[in-house]
Amino acid sequence: MIGTIALARRIEAAETRLSLAMADVTQRSGRTAAFGLRVGAGAAVYCGPGSPMTKVIGVAIAEPLTDENIDAIERAYAPFDERPGWELSTLADVDSVRRLEARGYRLQRVEMVLGCEIGALLPQVLPDGLTVTRGPEAEWARISVEGFAAAETVDGREAPAEHYDTSALEMVVEQFAGVGDVRRYVAHLHGVPAGAASARVDEGIYQFCGAATLPTHRRRGVQSALLSARLKEARAERCDLAVVTVEPGSRSQANVQRRGFVPLYSRLVMASLET
Repeated sequence: MIGTIALARRIEAAETRLSLAMADVTQRSGRTAAFGLRVGAGAAVYCGPGSPMTKVIGVAIAEPLTDENIDAIERAYAPFDERPGWELSTLADVDSVRRLEARGYRLQRVEMVLGCEIGALLPQVLPDGLTVTRGPEAEWARISVEGFAAAETVDGREAPAEHYDTSALEMVVEQFAGVGDVRRYVAHLHGVPAGAASARVDEGIYQFCGAATLPTHRRRGVQSALLSARLKEARAERCDLAVVTVEPGSRSQANVQRRGFVPLYSRLVMASLET
């Protein structure tokens, strides 16, 4: 399996639909201002200050960005006193990246998109003492917040490239809980809650939406169990493709590659130099 522009367009379209759904949930909650603005095949989304879902996603891969596109997006963010952050596929239009650089945006970090063909994967038996079930929502939310707040570092770095405080994590977990097609999973180790994960199905794509393990239960197979349980469900749903986004060099990348995922492309995360 290799990353192609056609495949990247399909994955970015799924990511765009999830981001717009998150914006819709945020608007309906009334907890914070929010918007979702379609930009070509992608979207500009605002889900509150400091939210990891506040971003521009899926643009410049079906068609190049124009100055008019960038102007419209910046106007949408202006009332919130923010400049947008951009997530662009490395298979997107290169001139669009240069256009953003000319407007004062610079590379902030890189994230990797990996995928696997569901039919090619062999089932895996869960380690002894580990079980994975769907929900319940309150337990899933608590574990997700605690696990992501104590993010693991990448080998050789003092801190992860992306970190959010507890209030921002609580908000995004609440937003995810409100999206109707997001599935929530909880892993128990010898009957004790140990990890949580989420995923969604989008037009044949089984989209991994994050997984977290409580610090006291790490290195005990919890992430592998959550991965296996979700892949089993992806097969049952007759999805043809599973995708996940990870930080390069992370243990998450190592975990999924051991199960047969391969790198498809990366995303360039760009932010404004202006304060």
